[in-house]
Amino acid sequence: MVMVQYVGARSYTEFLVNGIKTGFARGMTRDLPEQFVDEMLRPGIANGVTMWKIIDDSPKDVKTEAMKATIEPTVEEIVEEQVEEAVDESVDYSSLTRAKLMALCKERGLSVKNTSKKAELIELLSA
Repeated sequence: MVMVQYVGARSYTEFLVNGIKTGFARGMTRDLPEQFVDEMLRPGIANGVTMWKIIDDSPKDVKTEAMKATIEPTVEEIVEEQVEEAVDESVDYSSLTRAKLMALCKERGLSVKNTSKKAELIELLSA
């Protein structure tokens, strides 16, 4: 017997299990024969049906758990590299666009206005 729970959208459903009418209210669990579950419910669940939930799974899951236990968990170490940006003082600021100059000023913590002209930005960066 396998424990199965009905979690479908309808409040009630029923069907024949070995010629016996069996009903499920939403959230209700029942023991159903393993053969019925293997033939009728598991294929549907494998294809994406979400109205059934198998709670007391068969030994098939025991094998899966045993395989998981034998596999060593892989742990990835996170290595943080500190990147130091070399400030090149010989940059020709006049070749940069106004937008790039504003971005450079903001990166270096210099306060700029939206109305700042390119010449003003170059002065700030050169100082």
